[in-house]
Amino acid sequence: MKRFFAALFAALLLTPVAWARWVEIDSRVFRNEPILTQASVSDAEKKTHDAILKGAEDRKWQVIQDTPTVLRLRVNVRNKHTVVVDVRIKPGKVDVDYVDSINMNYNKSQGTIHPNYHVWIDRLLQSARIHADIN
Repeated sequence: MKRFFAALFAALLLTPVAWARWVEIDSRVFRNEPILTQASVSDAEKKTHDAILKGAEDRKWQVIQDTPTVLRLRVNVRNKHTVVVDVRIKPGKVDVDYVDSINMNYNKSQGTIHPNYHVWIDRLLQSARIHADIN
């Protein structure tokens, strides 16, 4: 009987993990993300651009396209998941827009994607903020 209840408890405990295979992809989530702590810097756009490049390098994102105001980045995780985003650069801030993905359970009609999408974008931005503070 103890084994039955232990198995039942384990099944109930693990059920939310099965439900968490995708989350909403909201285009407003990564808007006006602050990168520089000193927004009044005259060359804030260039410093933001450079911080994103260094953060991308740290997190193994590849630069596909590089212009002063938009960076197209791609990350391939464990040769299993691929995400492509556009990082739109503003003085001291960025917007991150989803472009494409492979094996991320992206569903445009439902607006859902694999939960790690948000994790990887957040880590990219955290790394960029670290580099912005260093320079």
